[in-house]
Amino acid sequence: MSITLQINGQKYTTDQTEKTLLHYLREDLGLVGSKDGCSQGQCGTCTVIVNGKATRSCIKKLKLLDGAVVETIEGIAKNGELHPLQTAFLINHAYQCGFCTPGMIMACKALLDENPHPTDGEIKKQLKNNLCRCTGYKQILEAMHIAIDIMDGKRPNQVDNGNGWVGESPASKHGVERVTGAPVFTDDFPLEHALEGRLLFAEYPHANIHGIDTSEAEKMTGVVKIITHKDIPGRKYFAEEEYGQVILAIDKVHYIGDPVAIVIADTVEHADAAVRAIKVDYEVLPVIASAEDGLDPDSVRVHPQFPNKYHTSKAVKGDVERGFALADLIVEQEFETQRVEHGILELDVSLAKYSEDGRLCLYGTGQNPTKIKADVLAAMDMTEDQVRYVNRPAGGAFGGREDLVCQIFAALGTYHTRQPVRISLTRNQVNALTPKRHPIKFKYKIGVKKDGTITALRGRALIDSGANNSLGDFLATCTAAMGSGPYNIPNTDFASTVVFTNNTFGGCFRGYGSTQVTACNETLMDKVAEKLGMDPFDFRIKNGLEIGLQTPAGQIIDYSCGFKDCLKTVREAFEKDGIPMPSGEHKKIGVGLAGAMKNQGYGNGMEDGAGTKITLTEDGKFLMHAGAVECGQGVDTIICQVAAQTLGVRYDDIDIGPVDD
Repeated sequence: MSITLQINGQKYTTDQTEKTLLHYLREDLGLVGSKDGCSQGQCGTCTVIVNGKATRSCIKKLKLLDGAVVETIEGIAKNGELHPLQTAFLINHAYQCGFCTPGMIMACKALLDENPHPTDGEIKKQLKNNLCRCTGYKQILEAMHIAIDIMDGKRPNQVDNGNGWVGESPASKHGVERVTGAPVFTDDFPLEHALEGRLLFAEYPHANIHGIDTSEAEKMTGVVKIITHKDIPGRKYFAEEEYGQVILAIDKVHYIGDPVAIVIADTVEHADAAVRAIKVDYEVLPVIASAEDGLDPDSVRVHPQFPNKYHTSKAVKGDVERGFALADLIVEQEFETQRVEHGILELDVSLAKYSEDGRLCLYGTGQNPTKIKADVLAAMDMTEDQVRYVNRPAGGAFGGREDLVCQIFAALGTYHTRQPVRISLTRNQVNALTPKRHPIKFKYKIGVKKDGTITALRGRALIDSGANNSLGDFLATCTAAMGSGPYNIPNTDFASTVVFTNNTFGGCFRGYGSTQVTACNETLMDKVAEKLGMDPFDFRIKNGLEIGLQTPAGQIIDYSCGFKDCLKTVREAFEKDGIPMPSGEHKKIGVGLAGAMKNQGYGNGMEDGAGTKITLTEDGKFLMHAGAVECGQGVDTIICQVAAQTLGVRYDDIDIGPVDD
């Protein structure tokens, strides 16, 4: 059986009828603008237009598309001019990382093709199947209206970046690539004739391994190599041994995301089949399901060489008991914050190959490329000049790409096969393997005088680290240091304890500890203000930090603190504008007030520094290289803006290359 379909005006015939449209577009035609964020029809990053309708191509088999007319993001710009939607997304910064953007634009185009002047409600309904983890939808909604104005002839179909200096708002650097579906992300740059690698994960959250039998899997069709911990030439841990995160399980598994083996085969399908054929002899162990379980001195240890309770950070100032004795009101409350998945839309993929000069070339993404490369070198027992690591922009990050994931597996695959290797994870595997926001249980006690002066605060945090310590000790330091928030409290005593469990491990996640304490602290502040009969603005302004005062960690604020000014400005805006009316009959408006404090840089006396390299190119423009990773936060853009202003040239005359070492 074969089918014929039209894609971007050109006819194609194929007999791969069981293949999905998404994989056919990306793998056979090289149309990589449509992204794979789940392969389950849940995220919308793969959206194309089929017979005039927005369609999730990852769940549409080719056998259902005979005679279909398909439009992808690569086909909507005409005669060298961007589609009005593409221009509008650039003008209004209606994307950040850009991974969801092609699918989002195609969903918007399908609506405009059918209805050139949709209402906001119709636009929102159209985008119900398209997720965006970075931007939020307000800018996308506004971009739709800009596109409509362009199509109506009310504004030109062009982007004017001007000088693009700091304070101006040029289109983001490499934004055109993101809105046109050009290659940007790791999996958009396939290696020719690459083998495919898949991971075997733990069958139990806690078990000893008495043997791994790969004999049947090794005989299966397409299998080239099966790799276990014995095949790692160097250090067998992602980081220092005390962090406990093994690359491949050695003699036990600690959570369901522990990789046990890597299968390298000629296709993903053959690799998946071989993974299922590997037999592991497990001795199932008791599970440490919570931090409280881990504190039990009689409980089994997650890591036999370390206690489950492995770190405590404290921030103590003044005499907290004296502070409570001076208080007229004491309030106590317990809180619990949950484990949260980052929801990064780009699936984890890494590629590896040997260059002609024998250097191992590795391609992937991560927020800390220097550490990623260092960990790879240690695991591979290689020197700096033996490995080249190209760190691609991230399709979302939020802290979740601080940890090494697929890069080391791809490196091992190429090392043992001497062939190009692609390692990829499914959405379910990403959910199992990668770190989450740490769940924390808090106990707070606060003392205040009748006039609203806070006299003392005591806090205790019990942190579920999961099976590994992905900077859990540093998170404990952050929660302790920021535990009492942006308030001048003379007597504080905060302690944060981190405990190993058999849960998916916690890692960096937007705010890194400051978010959890803020949720608790600000709830407590509102409760105290209510009990005192004080306005929540007045209560916070009375106790807020300002220049000359001391933070909970003992730092004197010496030159900048805008907390009180911010509170006053927000209150003035409320008093002037009032509370907005609900947008519908069955809707209500909720109004809340909260303050927060967050460290800038590493802190703890560590020096923060940065540098960049600028090259004058043959065409009279400038090419920059920096170590910061673009993951939607706009670092490439602002670096180029700063450089343009410093050099006195236009923003469009400066480009920035990949993080490449």
